[in-house]
Amino acid sequence: MSIPIDAHVHSHFSVDSQATIMAMCQAAVDAGLSAICFAEHMDLNPNDEGYGFFRYAAYSHAIDAAREAFAGRLTVLKGVEFGEPHLYPREVEWANGEDLDVIIAGIHWIDDRFVGDRTLHAAYGVAQDPRPLWERYYADMLHAVRSGGFDVLAHLDLPKRYLGSGYAQTPLIDEILTEVMSAGIVLEINTSPLRKGVEACAPDLDLLRRYVAIGGRRVTVGSDAHAPNEVAAGWMQAAGLVEATGVASVGAHTGRRFRPW
Repeated sequence: MSIPIDAHVHSHFSVDSQATIMAMCQAAVDAGLSAICFAEHMDLNPNDEGYGFFRYAAYSHAIDAAREAFAGRLTVLKGVEFGEPHLYPREVEWANGEDLDVIIAGIHWIDDRFVGDRTLHAAYGVAQDPRPLWERYYADMLHAVRSGGFDVLAHLDLPKRYLGSGYAQTPLIDEILTEVMSAGIVLEINTSPLRKGVEACAPDLDLLRRYVAIGGRRVTVGSDAHAPNEVAAGWMQAAGLVEATGVASVGAHTGRRFRPW
């Protein structure tokens, strides 16, 4: 199968990218995609280097310019990505009042430290036993899902991007997936771990099978690209996951409504 949309990319409106929206759009066209969805970071933790960086008005203007430039060749969708949405209800409420196509959310910080931070790993004794960190991560994710206010749950098992492998032996995962289903949130297949030397997307095959087993039918697929050469990266592996698990619908949100693509 082919996946015609990259539903999670970043541009220089996120602090950790230097790519222009135009360059990312051209990369999508070159990759044969029919649509691309930007999900610029809403970095709200004061310890984050991107705290206070995002400029929504300028971002919206750049999206409008790209839509005009690529009209008839590429659908350009406008979104944002929240970390820890349950901690920032006022900002989530603000985003729900804007003209966004999608609000994506995930867990990026634990105890005011980034999930990839080695000091966090040391504090949780990851070298001896990674399970306490994973349990805390999934507990925070469950809290975020229950708080709601967003459309897509990003990179379900993100810490494996930094730890090298995932952890699935916790009932919290099934609780998260059940809440996702109940809230109408769509699960994302994020291919970025593949670029970090991990041999699996987030979520991996087993976790995606658990999602399908409880009735999950809808997914988005995002590269989490921060540069043009990362757009649609890992698409073969993502397509393999979709086919292996029998996911019924791959798509994206427009005007906050999911539709197959």
